[in-house]
Amino acid sequence: MILDMFKQSAGVPAKSEETRFDAYAAYTIIAGVFLLPLFFIPLSAFSLPFAKALLLAVIGIAALLFWLIGRLQDGIIRIPKSTILVALLVLVAVSLASAIFSPSAQASFFGLSYELGTFGSVLFLTLIAFLGALLFESRSRLFSLYIAVVASFLVVFVFQTANIFSDGDFLFFKNFDASVGSILGKWNDLALFAGMTALLSLVTIEYLTLEKKARIFFYCVLALALATLFVASFSLAWGILGVFALIISVYRFSLILFAKKAGKALAANTLPFVSLAVLLLSVLFFLSGDALQGPLSNALGINQLEVRPAWSATTDIIKGTWKENLLLGSGPNLFVKQWLLLKDEAVNSSIFWNTDFRFGIGLVPTFAVTTGILGALAWLFFLGALVYRGARAFLSASDEATHYFVFSLFAVLVYLWSAMIFYVPSMPLAAYAFLFSGCFIALMAQKKFIKTISFTYTADPRIGFAAVLVLVTLLIGIVVGGYFVAKRVIAFLYFQNARTAFESAGDIARAEQSLGKAIGFFPADAFYRSLIDVRLAQISDLLQNKDVSTEAARARFQELLGFAVASGNAAIAANSTDYMNWLALARVYASLVPLKVEGAYESAKPIMENARARNPKSPRLVLEAARLEIAHGAKDEGKKLVDEALRLKSNYTDAVFVLAQIEIDAGNVKNAITSLEKAAFLSPNDAGIFFQLGLLKYNQKEYAGAREALSRAVQLVPDYANARYFLGLAQYELKNVSAAIGEFEAIQKTNPDNAEVARIIANVKSGRAPLEKTATAVLDEPPIEE
Repeated sequence: MILDMFKQSAGVPAKSEETRFDAYAAYTIIAGVFLLPLFFIPLSAFSLPFAKALLLAVIGIAALLFWLIGRLQDGIIRIPKSTILVALLVLVAVSLASAIFSPSAQASFFGLSYELGTFGSVLFLTLIAFLGALLFESRSRLFSLYIAVVASFLVVFVFQTANIFSDGDFLFFKNFDASVGSILGKWNDLALFAGMTALLSLVTIEYLTLEKKARIFFYCVLALALATLFVASFSLAWGILGVFALIISVYRFSLILFAKKAGKALAANTLPFVSLAVLLLSVLFFLSGDALQGPLSNALGINQLEVRPAWSATTDIIKGTWKENLLLGSGPNLFVKQWLLLKDEAVNSSIFWNTDFRFGIGLVPTFAVTTGILGALAWLFFLGALVYRGARAFLSASDEATHYFVFSLFAVLVYLWSAMIFYVPSMPLAAYAFLFSGCFIALMAQKKFIKTISFTYTADPRIGFAAVLVLVTLLIGIVVGGYFVAKRVIAFLYFQNARTAFESAGDIARAEQSLGKAIGFFPADAFYRSLIDVRLAQISDLLQNKDVSTEAARARFQELLGFAVASGNAAIAANSTDYMNWLALARVYASLVPLKVEGAYESAKPIMENARARNPKSPRLVLEAARLEIAHGAKDEGKKLVDEALRLKSNYTDAVFVLAQIEIDAGNVKNAITSLEKAAFLSPNDAGIFFQLGLLKYNQKEYAGAREALSRAVQLVPDYANARYFLGLAQYELKNVSAAIGEFEAIQKTNPDNAEVARIIANVKSGRAPLEKTATAVLDEPPIEE
């Protein structure tokens, strides 16, 4: 009943004259709009973004299939004449050209899992926009689309609430960690979805004269959306929502002024009380949302931490990329390549030093890197055309229903595209942005704001033959596209089976077999890297097997080594821009260097240099190179590389451990301590130096000096878990048992899953030595992963 009243208020016609297959196509998309925020596959191999991208592909293929059959049935093709559609085609063309000239075709065309930023994602999203323009001229269908959005939000709200209060054990939601993410992806994605629903509800309340029940319904939706937005607390969503609340308020007040001048009586609901309330809330939470929302997040166990490169960093990457490839950029989906090459070394001092960012500050600015200046201009063309046509349509709307649909669509579009500029939203929100852009074109065509190109190909046999040929070719293309999507799904199913076998069951043979099948369906570099891990595990088992004859072991070793090297080379061939592929192959050879295998070092070194060339500012790769040199016996060269790693990141714990071991092996501990004490005096705020100093003093059993140095490191960086670890050991040696327990309990708060720390606490509380019954090798590697 509420929906019927809403239809009547919005001026929705009762029937549509569209063909049957057009209806199938439209309702396929409407179903997709409802399902996309909710959809996931409860298997670890299918990440949430991949599951949603897969559903989007199915929706696009099915809807296009229905539309093509409809065109074969009626022989009529109608396309709105819109510069927005032209701009989208330009965007696809530029992305295609950039992908063709990309150094990694696999990453740029479709990526590993159809991720945002690939040419494939641009193509599919543009297809969704075109289908929106072709199928949603009917206001009835547009209304159904709105209802699908609201209904999807309500289901998301119920499921997400249940997931929070059931500690992530609601239905299949045990696959998600409710503290750090939502069913849409990140908490910010949920906030943006809630903000969009709130905006749509607000426009409906303010622009339509609704019956009481319908009005109460949208008030409730608005309240739930604002509550969700408050819990998720995303300032960008509050800001955009506040801007539109201000616009609506100003518009309503202008109507009041015009009415007064004309001497007209005002209705009781003319004053925009709802918009003013939303505006005040938006300003309040935009300015002080974290302070107000923080206690609630702590109470609900929500722990959201999402970091992206800032505008300045993104701009630096754009400038650096345009110097190398001005026209077409680095290639779609290769922002990470440019980030690793061009990022500021200062990033290494942050906790995100080892994060490979795949996007910039927002999705649209990321395309300025990956598709160059042509891509940037294509996006400006598209967004400019959208804003221009939106303003023209808003000024041209006459009746209440048209004004409502024009403003609601345009408001949602500005909201979503602003999010695409200033943020990297999940696939559902990106799909909504493109779909509603197409629907806006359809609405303009329906209201005759733009022309519609229409022709019938059945009158002329020659034109009919050509048209049917094109349509049939497209149908074949859809079938082929569906085939490749199915192959990728099967590949990920085998990959899931391989991961389960290798990581959980320890079944190396089954993992090898499943990975081989996965690669047969889709030769992804990530699959080859996993196969390298399997080969190295097989080599390790072989070396530990005493029951195999020397000759048989040697033959099998050579075979497995050849397989591992072949997998590494295949990974590099699939994507030579990813340093991880080079590093994986280098590790194969590096693992053989301590065994004195002839040629292992000579093979590993140039491959390691190739990995470093693709990630030149990473202290991690410098340390990998140092370990290779040390294993080869070149400790002086290894020490130089360790020093370089510490120059890049002075508090790099792994490098500190390697350096300490070098000094201990060389008998230079006292000289090293003296040098570090001088360095600590010159750099009193460098936690890394104090950690090195404390570690060496602890090794020399100078426990009082170790406590002093490590206490300073912890004072400078309270979450420095490894510094606290050795501080706790030093406190125990100095008979300060309660202080030792306090340090380890502090570590446990930030590392609750660390079994080593739990055993140490149990040992000390039971009167035993901290490291009794533990497997820690104190100076071989950091006990706490940071």
